[in-house]
Amino acid sequence: MIRLHQYYEKQVTNAIELSSSHHFTDELLESRRNVLHQTLTTLFAKMKQLSAVAYRHEILAEEVATADKIFSLFEDHTDCIIKGSREVIFGHKINLTGGKSNILLMVFNNRAIPQLVITFVKHWIILLSIMKSRLLL
Repeated sequence: MIRLHQYYEKQVTNAIELSSSHHFTDELLESRRNVLHQTLTTLFAKMKQLSAVAYRHEILAEEVATADKIFSLFEDHTDCIIKGSREVIFGHKINLTGGKSNILLMVFNNRAIPQLVITFVKHWIILLSIMKSRLLL
């Protein structure tokens, strides 16, 4: 299994080197090459981290901290929310604070994902404005 991993690691390294060494004069092709290169580089770093965590856990029998684990290749901020039963649930943890009037007072995210919190607050504001307009009509 380790040899197979080393083979794939070499293939990805070659693809990254190839994508960085060739450039296109066409703007569209160059932008696509650039996106491909960035994606390969990002995923390769995650692949290395994933293999290091698996090696530490399976071969060295170490306890791996949750912060070191990768739960999603495409969403860095995904957490393991519930574990212990047959079903494992992944997602995003946020804490909400409200008052007697049911108005959202504070949104806090444990791993500081500004875009997720901003999107949630925007949706909440829209919902509140719709509720307010219906109450006033």
